[in-house]
Amino acid sequence: MNEVKKDEQPFSEEHGWQETRYGGVFAYLISLITDWKWPYLVMGHFGNAYKIFMLFVLMAARNIRSIEQLKNVRFREAGVLLGIKKLPSLPKIWEWFYVAANKGI
Repeated sequence: MNEVKKDEQPFSEEHGWQETRYGGVFAYLISLITDWKWPYLVMGHFGNAYKIFMLFVLMAARNIRSIEQLKNVRFREAGVLLGIKKLPSLPKIWEWFYVAANKGI
């Protein structure tokens, strides 16, 4: 099992109430987290590369069809919603993708 450091785990950052244009994504996350324990599954297999899967939830919920289209997303706002503090730049997101892909799972 891959270990994820405590400060890298989803929703480890505390913050006050914030409005977000990505609120509809939370409906998906609630089901994935509570019913299917999905973060534990992807963290167990992919370690810190779980973040790309959180991003894929955002992309599916918002009908974002490619990683390149993420340039139009508010990175801090989406990151807080996904529990990963802030989405990084596109090159770093591609790095997340390749790290997960290279796991061969």
